[in-house]
Formats: sequence, structure tokens, C-alpha cells
Amino acid sequence: MLPVILLMSIYSFNPAVTTVGDLTISIPDIDTIDALNSEIPVKVLLKNGGSETLNGELRLEVIDNWKIVGDPKYKFNLSGNSEQQITFICIAGNGTYSAHYPIHAKAVFDTPSGKQEAHTVLIVEVKPEALSSPELKEQRILGLKSPGRVSLNSLKDAIISFRLGDDGEIVTKPLSWHGIDEITGTNVDRTRVDRGDQRSSISIHPPWRKGWGTVWLDYVIQLPNTNEIFLDFATAIRDNTDKEPPSDGVQFQVLIAEFGNQEYKLIFDRFSDAKQWEEATVSLSQYAGKKINLRLLTGPGPKHDTTCDQAYWADPIIIAGIKPYPSESEKDHQNRIQKNKEQAKQALQGKLSQHTWKLQDNISVAFTPGQFGAIDSILTFATPKGELTFDGFNIEIDGRKIGNWRSGFEINKWRLDGNTFRLPIKDGDRSYDVITKVWSEKGSIRFHFGIEGIKRDRKGEPKITFISLGSLDQKVRRLYAGHGNVLEYPRRLALVYNGFSLSTSFVGFDFANGISLVQATDIPPDLVRVNPEKGIATLEAHHDLTLTLVPSLEGAFDSAKKYREILNPPMSPGVPNIIGKMCLDQWGGDYARASEGIEKSALYGLTDSVFVKHVWQRWGYDYRLPDIYPPEGNWDDFIKMVNACKRNGILFAPHDNYIDFYPDATGFSYKHIIFNSDGTPQKAWYNEGRKAQSYRWLSHAFKPWMENNLKLIKEGFSPTSYFIDVFSAITPMDYYDEDGNFYSKEVSIKSWNSAFDRVREVFDGAPTISEAGHDALLGHLDSAQADHLGWTPEDQSWAWNAEAKDGERIPWHDMVTHGKFILLAGGLGSRYSGSGQKELHGYGSDDYLNMTVLGGRNPMCDGPFSRDAVMTYWLLHDVCADLAKQDIEKHTFADDNIHRQIVDFAKGGKVISNRDKSDWEVDGQILPNYGFIAKSGQYKAMVTR
Repeated sequence: MLPVILLMSIYSFNPAVTTVGDLTISIPDIDTIDALNSEIPVKVLLKNGGSETLNGELRLEVIDNWKIVGDPKYKFNLSGNSEQQITFICIAGNGTYSAHYPIHAKAVFDTPSGKQEAHTVLIVEVKPEALSSPELKEQRILGLKSPGRVSLNSLKDAIISFRLGDDGEIVTKPLSWHGIDEITGTNVDRTRVDRGDQRSSISIHPPWRKGWGTVWLDYVIQLPNTNEIFLDFATAIRDNTDKEPPSDGVQFQVLIAEFGNQEYKLIFDRFSDAKQWEEATVSLSQYAGKKINLRLLTGPGPKHDTTCDQAYWADPIIIAGIKPYPSESEKDHQNRIQKNKEQAKQALQGKLSQHTWKLQDNISVAFTPGQFGAIDSILTFATPKGELTFDGFNIEIDGRKIGNWRSGFEINKWRLDGNTFRLPIKDGDRSYDVITKVWSEKGSIRFHFGIEGIKRDRKGEPKITFISLGSLDQKVRRLYAGHGNVLEYPRRLALVYNGFSLSTSFVGFDFANGISLVQATDIPPDLVRVNPEKGIATLEAHHDLTLTLVPSLEGAFDSAKKYREILNPPMSPGVPNIIGKMCLDQWGGDYARASEGIEKSALYGLTDSVFVKHVWQRWGYDYRLPDIYPPEGNWDDFIKMVNACKRNGILFAPHDNYIDFYPDATGFSYKHIIFNSDGTPQKAWYNEGRKAQSYRWLSHAFKPWMENNLKLIKEGFSPTSYFIDVFSAITPMDYYDEDGNFYSKEVSIKSWNSAFDRVREVFDGAPTISEAGHDALLGHLDSAQADHLGWTPEDQSWAWNAEAKDGERIPWHDMVTHGKFILLAGGLGSRYSGSGQKELHGYGSDDYLNMTVLGGRNPMCDGPFSRDAVMTYWLLHDVCADLAKQDIEKHTFADDNIHRQIVDFAKGGKVISNRDKSDWEVDGQILPNYGFIAKSGQYKAMVTR
């Protein structure tokens, strides 16, 4: 008999209680599981609230590696007004994760009207401690060949321990543990951090909550029998804010012992408060041929002061038998830069040579390869105003930088194959080419980076894990990005690609010498980074991709217009069915009152609209997804609301979601969930109100559940538009499945795109809507609630928090995608206003209206009926609907003031916008702060004094 584990009551998710007819079925709460392969008693209570006997069968069901001991079925005969308890035994078997698991109880019983089923589900959490049994996981011995290298960056190969003080009890975490120890505050995780340059690192904070302590990572390594073995790494600590006291330093130590010997020898010791990388090399040659225990220890130093002691070990690797590449001297490098500049100037005069192009009448470019071909090339744009030079590219394969000899690549001489540079690489038993194709197109220079000559393994390797431009020789005057913000003289920043920050795969720069440049990638980048001190102004991305650089002397908006001609963004098929329509948005609210509001809106003429109803799902908003049908609440009132929209020609769009999969939903299994690289299931949204944790759908797995929902919804109320949450807000992700197979972000994009295509197919061309609106889904998603956040140098919610001299909202996304992808105004009013007053910056405010018309976007307001909605519709609908059908031809800052903007549209439309604090007189009209004049054909709208 297996031991019965001790359990205590804890509650999360909905209570496991369901009543159908006279039968109530329930499962009392079960505490978190702290041991696998132990018996878990599950009590199921049946209660007959009627006078007649109920006969039926009770069945218990579990998922994945859980099992039921004995018969999972029980036949019951329950007399009137009685109850019965049935106890089953479950076991969480090997292969169970530290996650949430459902236990389903289903009772099928006879009634005079036929068989009925009562179904309830209890969620049980498995704690990390349950997975710590030594027989389940053994530490991997890292083998090192000569020549060769082994990285210590992967925490799955480390055993992490810590203790408080000098003689506290040592706490050892399970193999592969990472994160935060809630009791002591000890934190160990992987990160990528800039301490002078970007490096993959182990981020560590020693214990601090219960007193000072130390934390260490232990590895087991078999060293080769060679004379040249060393450990190479760098260390640094984090910056402290103005409100924090600085760290007095962090202790970094390396200790070593022969395998099986617990007497460790200290071979490296550094106490430092440096916030820039400090390199370190430690010889291990005296242990050649031996199996060793290697320990990386982090502590607060001699004063035991843990203040701001977040520390970084960058790229710790052990290298054997690898020698440095011959390197270019600084003098030769500078000579190559100067020669490239001269070639670019010659090309500007029409004297072209190899790797030079005349891109435009007044712009040329020269490209000089280096030791590693295109990767360490010099790239110079020449204009009458001066030059702009980039120092090559930074490229990493599987986290290792090409050109850094410590990466362990054996690199042969590059060759030119037409316009493609091929760099042969040998990495252990694998050989392949890193290719860079270079060509000019429509005033731009384009680079395609890829890997050829090898089949990728199930982890997607070898793969390009990092691409960026190198440093440049000009200061950034202005940065343009996302839905639209321009930042003047930005300081150090990184804007991550998603629907709220860097929502565009293209960014623009105005440089101090008058040259402007758009950088764009054909798959979503990771982020845009600016670091003036390091000369960094670049997109960062990964995977095989094409990078496009579009220069201009007429400003970044002109570069963006040229990029639009190159991209030729596709129009999604549903765009004509939603273009120009106003979005009436509602979250909570009673169906009957919503129906009344729709009728009022129709009386006021707000009929060219789409009504988005977010909260309607079977179990309430964002819970037990994807089980959304039938609607929660009164069915008749719901249908009345839908029909009110249809009767008045207003599109009706219910809210759906296929990012979050809840463990108590139908068919939940970790076979359908994204896994992290460390083999743990990836958590998604945490529903605070229900205390319920969801998990992230495999991007390619949700379709059967979506098909079922679409079928039920089609039969039930057949909406005329459809909102799927998150897809155009979240960063398209790379991911792993439960078996460790790798899928690139391109699979996520393809799956999400096909979801919108399928929705239109099922609902007869109904236009699709999503959240926020990044540009990864162009040609498939029709529209998005734009969530156009503003800029602030302060730390505020729903805003770009970045240091810059000044900043302002602009129609940047629109310059490329306008007319092909519909941005619904500024998105949710509460998000647009951020920390500002909603009356001054939310729905119906001059600020919100100004930004809507500045991009010629579809208006938006809270719905279905309000004073602001009526005002917004009658002020903006006609002029915006006309502007929506015209490309943006030109964007200008009046008198070079970023707060005063003029947008010219292709068919004569024009918007003059004053976002400055002071009044602006234009053609005899006084534009106050957020005032505007918008004209298009016969339509005109304005906010003036």
C-alpha cells in the first residue's frame, strides 16, 4: 500500500460544486501536492435534493501522468433527500509538473425526462518540492572535448544551494530550479543584460530577506587531457535608481574540487561594485583529464551588506584547446572605415565600384567586407549633408557570437557567391554556411541573413539567436517607433516588440547630421535599442530574416513612405467591411441595458459602427477558457442585444481568446501547452479575482477548440464581426512543446493568422478585431484597438517610460499600414490616458480625438451609448471615413516642433494638429492644446477656439 499524504484545505479557481436538477456533485478542496507517487484521497459528495431516488454512474477522470487506483466508476442509488460520499484514490505519477491539475467528477443519472449529467472539476496544485526526488533527476556530467567549449549558462545543468550567514543550514534546490526563493529572497535566473554590451548571463541575488547569505551553483564537468583549459567569464552588478542606496559590492568566487571530494579550493575571488563588464580568465589546466566539481559562488562581501546586490555572471564557459583568431588591428580597422567612406562618396558622384550603390539621387552606400565577410563589414551612407557609418553587424549562432574566438567556432575563409556572402562554420560535428545576401531595392539596401547547408535539429539548432547593427558614428536626434511616438535625443532605452511598445517591425531615426534612416525586419524584431554612449541605434532580432535600411534627407517619415513601397503591405480581406466604422466598446454591463443603448445609438445615427462586447462568456470574463459558450446570464436578453445591432446595421463583435488555457476547461492537457526551454510549462494570464492560473496554448494546438466554439456561436447568434484577444498585443513567441520540439515565432504568426482567416470564412466575411495592434499579422487581421500609449520620462503605468529630451505621439504605424490595416483610434481610453486624467486624455477628450484624426483612424468610444460616443461619431466619423481610404503622403513637423504636426493624404485630405501646450494660429483659426483642423473632400472637422 502506498503512503497516504497529509492534506490541508486551500482554495483557488471556482469551487468544485455543480447542481443539475435534484443532484448536487462536489469535491472538497485538496491541499497542494508535495510528493509524487503517493496516494491522494479524492472525496466526491453526491446530494439528492429531491424526493425521488436517483440512479446513475459516477466517474472520476484525471489527465496526463495522473492515474486512478482501482475502478474510476461507481454506480450509485441515492434515495430522496439523502447524500453519499465516495472516495477515490489518485496518484500524481512521474512526469507530473509543478503546475495545476484537474480532477473531474461526472455523474450521469436517470430522470423522467431522460439522462442528465452533472460535471464538476477540482484544481490541485503540485508544488516544486514534489519533483525533487533524487531518483527522478540526476545531474548531467558536462563533457568537454579538445578543441571544444562547454557553456555554464544553462541552469538545467546546475545544482543551486544557499545558506544564511557563515554557518546556517544549507538549502539545496531541485536540479534545474530557477527563480526566487520566497523565504530568503535568493534569486537565480538567466537573462540578457547590457553592462557595456549585451551578453547572456546568469543573474543572481544572494539571500537578504532573513539576513545575509551566499548562493552557489555547482556543476560536474569531465575535462579533457590537454594543457590549455580555462574558465572564461565576466562579472558586473546592476544599476541602482536615484531612490536606492548603491551596493557596496558583490563577492564573486570560483571554487573547484575533484569529483567526490568535498574539499573545495578557491581559485578566483573578486569583490566588485563595477557596473560595466570585468573580464576574468581562470586556468583549469592542472585538472586536465579529471572529473571536477566547479562552483560559482555569489555573496554580499565582507560587510554582509546585500543592498542592490543583483549580480551577473556573463557567458561563463570552459574552453579547451581553442586559440584566438588573428584579429584586425585598430589602425587597419580605422583605415578600412576611411576607405569605405571614400568609396561611398565616390559612388555619390556616380563612380561605382564593387559593393557600392547609388540608392537615390542624393544618397549612396558603400559596403566593405571584413575578416568574416559581411558580418564585420563597414557600411557607409554618403549624402551632401555628410556620412553615416555602421561598424558591421553583431550575429550570434545558438547564443555564441561570430567573430569572438571564445565561441568555439572553426571559421573558414568567406566567399562571394553572386551577391551572397558565405561564411563556412564548423561547430564540433556540424558544418554549415552563414549567408548574407546583399542587394539594393527602391532606394534601400537590404540584407538577408540565414543558415544553409544543414538540417536544423528538433531544438531548431543551429539557429541565429541574435542580429543587430554595430555601432555608428552619429548621434540620434529623434527616434520614431510603435503606433507612434517620436523621442527627441533619447537616452539609453530598449523598447520590446509587442502591441503596446514597439508595435512596428520598422523604426526610424533622424541623426544629428541631417540623415534619416528606417530600419525594418521582415519578421518581428525583438526590440529597438538606443545607447548614445556606445553609439548604438539598432533593431535587435533573431532567426533567418531580411533587414532593410531606407535612408532619406527628408526625414524619417519620408523613409517610412519609401519602405511602404518596398513592403507593399497586404490588405486583409475584411478591411473593406470595417474601414471608417466607429468602434463602440463595452466591457461589463447588463445585456438588456446594452440593447437599449444600441437602440439609442441608432436613433442618434451611430449606425456605421461596430459594437465590441468583451464580457459575455459562459464562466465570466477570462476564466475557464476556451469554454466560452453559451453566454453567461439571460439568453433572451443576450439575443435581444445581438439582434438590436443587426436590425440597425451595427456590427456585433463578441470577445474570444486562444492564448489562455485554464486547467479546469474541457480537454485541458499539458500536451497542448507551451513549454519553456527548461522543460517547465509556460504560465499565461493569472485571473486575480478567481485566483486561477492559466497556461499558454501551443500556438498550433488551439484550432479544434476554436472550431467548436465558432460552430456553436454560428448556430447560436452568428456575429457580424469578431474580436480575438491578445494575438496582436503579445510578442509572437518561439516555443517548445512538451517533447522539447522547437517552433519559431513564424509558426505562432502563421497559426494566429489562420485563426482570423477562419473566423472570416465561418462568419461570411465578418471583419476581425484584436487587442493593441502590432504589425505581425498584416494581411490576415483586419483591425485592432490601437492602445496607443504616450511617452513620459517618469515611471508611470500604460506609458513609454524612457529618458529623452522630449516626446510626442505621432501616426508612425499609420504611415506604412494606413488603409491596409485598421487602427481603431487610440485603443482603450483608460490605456491611452495612462496616469493622466481620463476626462482630459481618455475617450471623448480633445487629446484622444486629436490623435484619432491625425492618423485618419476609425473613431472609438465607450459604448454602446454615451454622450461622448455621440459627440465623437458626429465630429469625426465622416472625415475619418474619407481619410481612411487615402494613403498618407507626407508628415511634417511645423517649424520643426514635434508637437505641431501636419499630415497630407493622397487625395487631398489634410490634418493640422496642435499637441503643443501653447495656442497655434493656422489660416485665421486658433488651435488650442489638442486642437485640430481636418479636411477631406466635402468633410471637415475641427477643435478650435
